[in-house]
Amino acid sequence: MGQFDEDLFLKGLEQRKATLGAEYVQKSLDAADEFTRPFQDAMTAWCWGFGWGDDVIDATTPSMMNLSKIGAPSSMSSRFITACRRGWNASARPARCWANRVCSDTR
Repeated sequence: MGQFDEDLFLKGLEQRKATLGAEYVQKSLDAADEFTRPFQDAMTAWCWGFGWGDDVIDATTPSMMNLSKIGAPSSMSSRFITACRRGWNASARPARCWANRVCSDTR
């Protein structure tokens, strides 16, 4: 465990198993090596224990927050490309604007 609070880790482990299934979680933990184990510990303690384990909000709210985070990148990328195509401002020339070069590759 190292630097994480053991109670937070155990709370996260319980929440993680309840959400994803005990077998899946145990398989992930068993497959963790020296490099990935600290990541497993951190995600279990902080994301599942601290984030999802908060009793102040119901279980639906973090789920909806995750769905909004998953959906946002595609929406933001299309907006970014649209902004690039229009140009950042009236004085931006395609040859000098990094964003225009990037976006011209996506047409």
